[in-house]
Amino acid sequence: MDYKIFLFLTMVLFVIDCSKPVALRSAQNKVDDEQRTRSIKDFPPNPKSGHCFVKAVVPAEYRTVNDKVLVSQATSKTEEVPAVIETVEEKIIDQSGSSTWKKSEDGLLYCYEEIPPTYKTVKRDVVKAPSYNKVVEVPAEYKTVPRQELVKETRNEWTEVLCGNNARPAIIEKIQTSLKANGYAPGRTDGQLDQETMDALNNYQRDKKLKVNKDGFVNMETVESLGVQL
Repeated sequence: MDYKIFLFLTMVLFVIDCSKPVALRSAQNKVDDEQRTRSIKDFPPNPKSGHCFVKAVVPAEYRTVNDKVLVSQATSKTEEVPAVIETVEEKIIDQSGSSTWKKSEDGLLYCYEEIPPTYKTVKRDVVKAPSYNKVVEVPAEYKTVPRQELVKETRNEWTEVLCGNNARPAIIEKIQTSLKANGYAPGRTDGQLDQETMDALNNYQRDKKLKVNKDGFVNMETVESLGVQL
């Protein structure tokens, strides 16, 4: 196909009115849209002329809660307390004393003599307190386990989406470029909206806790989060 004809067809596809927001729409999507009927209460409140809305998935909200979990029950155990031993020093007789009479050589003089005992110091162990058994209480053991607690469930809410002149290829190209710069691979950056771009967009929405478009729409909340100016 001639490049100029292809470019013209592409621009025609994107110059659409508000009744046809930009999206990847399957045949079944269109059938479902035609079969869907709504009362006036089913539509977004206070809409502005020229703006388009779809219901988008708002991810569930969670908070981290720390639970105190029992690891082991409180118990008791018996422990033996050893005896208290003390080493002491004491003097004991090494050699007993004695006494004797000594006489002179001529046998006339007698002298009485005492030999005192000798002592030595020895060490010995003395039991100051006997050993005994005692009961020791072992407290219960706990650990803190974090868990995610649901605050709000996943829900559908009305959200404004790109449509009409805001859905130009130049805007889609900016979205793809911003996705790529934020680490989300859009597959292409030529302004053509395809499934790979929508997958990257949905991943970005989930990570940033934004409303997730499931039917190929691009919501304005996400456009603003990506820093894309219309």
